[in-house]
Amino acid sequence: MKNLIKINNALGILTLSSIIIASCGTPKLALPGTDWTGDREVFDVKGRQGILINQRLSFGQYTTQRVDRSWTKGSTWSIGVAKRTHHIRRKQTLRFAAESPSGEFADVYAASQVQAKELRVGEGNDLSSFTVDLSRLFSKSSNNLYYVQIYLDGSRQPWQMVLDNEVSQWKPGKYVGYLYGPNNRYYQLKPLRQFENKNGKAVQIVMGHIGFEIMDEGGTGLAAVSTMDKGQVYFSKEVATKERFLLENLCAALLLQEQI
Repeated sequence: MKNLIKINNALGILTLSSIIIASCGTPKLALPGTDWTGDREVFDVKGRQGILINQRLSFGQYTTQRVDRSWTKGSTWSIGVAKRTHHIRRKQTLRFAAESPSGEFADVYAASQVQAKELRVGEGNDLSSFTVDLSRLFSKSSNNLYYVQIYLDGSRQPWQMVLDNEVSQWKPGKYVGYLYGPNNRYYQLKPLRQFENKNGKAVQIVMGHIGFEIMDEGGTGLAAVSTMDKGQVYFSKEVATKERFLLENLCAALLLQEQI
């Protein structure tokens, strides 16, 4: 299974490289046309590639403060500032902060290549009534999870995301990830496999995915992030300011993950 996933990922990289070279730039995602609310706007991402020392990521009016990274292998790390932290052994961690034009702020913590046995999803965050079966987020044998916590305006209860990098690449048509948080609220993340060619027609890649669509609980599209090349971010113009800031931080976390 692991070898097959590695082969799929390698083929996916070759496919994406061919797409980008042929299009002379980052192609646009082919997004669902009927499931989004309102008009969309698209933003190019700055700061994702190149030297990552003192890295800052930005798109539209959103920008992070300096991104702190660590690639130290095998040490224990406490993620976030919640009353009950998550102690995990990781390959890569990152953290960053951001402030919105209206003065809201966020602290974001993330870890990649997390093993399922190391993660206690929802621990200390009163998610006993959460309506999504959290056990479906990943299998007990998963060893390449991407885990993110987003703390808004100093809250001690974070929004949390878990993505299974292996399953989302291997079975992108069936996989759904979740961002979940206070008051039993959640968002869905579905892998995207289609881009627009130079004629504006949707083309599906052979394997893997090229980004994520972010939807509300009812399946309405609110945002999307392209992980191709330098990256792009899409937003519905109908998303409220505070909700948008939350999703902007989620998009930034998705774009900043280096280990797939």
